[in-house]
Amino acid sequence: MILTGKPQTPIPWEAIATAKAACPTLEAMAERIGEIVAAHNEFNKTEEQKQLVADATYAGILTDSRYDVPGFTEKGRELVQEFARKQCAAAAQQTVTETAETETTEPKRQLALF
Repeated sequence: MILTGKPQTPIPWEAIATAKAACPTLEAMAERIGEIVAAHNEFNKTEEQKQLVADATYAGILTDSRYDVPGFTEKGRELVQEFARKQCAAAAQQTVTETAETETTEPKRQLALF
């Protein structure tokens, strides 16, 4: 044990909590998964895209390319698959809606057979 005459400073828990609140979370990044996929696939990334990729890596969606092959983690792949399913469902719903609108607005033509 080493004794010193220096006063001990308390651990700055409030500063730690503030810094932690500013860090990206998985939930916040999951909402931007479409942007993350686009930024990840972009060759010449803008500064905003670089930051988005770094945030996604911090949140555990992307692997850290300094230490591993660049790509999605298991959780990241799950988020991408869920995003793709939602996009397909939205596109299908849009098609159904457009078809229903077309059928109701256009008059039906009937062929008379004599």
